[in-house]
Amino acid sequence: MTSHKRDPVLGVRRAGPAYEEPTRWWNPLSSVTDEVRAARRAERFAVDSHAPGTRTDAHLDPAGQDLLARLLLAVALDGHPISDVDTWLTRPTHETAVDVLREHGFPLTADQVAGVTAARSSGGRLGTPLLGVLDEAANVCRWRELPNLYSLYGSRGIVLMTILQS
Repeated sequence: MTSHKRDPVLGVRRAGPAYEEPTRWWNPLSSVTDEVRAARRAERFAVDSHAPGTRTDAHLDPAGQDLLARLLLAVALDGHPISDVDTWLTRPTHETAVDVLREHGFPLTADQVAGVTAARSSGGRLGTPLLGVLDEAANVCRWRELPNLYSLYGSRGIVLMTILQS
């Protein structure tokens, strides 16, 4: 079978087999060189993964998108295939992404991935419970999501004690 259709990219007609190996391809991670660009690419993937009008979880979706951005940065920096992101997500003890991020000068991002990995391998709970004391919370900053976070953080071994003064 041959094709004589106009090539939409080159704008020329090409004759030849319609099912030949591509000579050009686009790497969606070619522009990912830092955390900001990785976050933009992860946002694009996240937006495209939800049907229009779908409700998302206000706490878990942003955290998942942040992790995706960090893993996309790791694969882009070291030339890994994008399929490695899936491998790293399904094997929480896999340290390759952490090592890659450290080697390329992103130690904070590596620590964040390591923290998520440790939390996932322990069922999401801290090994030792943490008490977070928020003294004069209303005077310091407005945190609209705080009431919703009590349950989420409690399930992770983080107890929040909020002190409100008038």
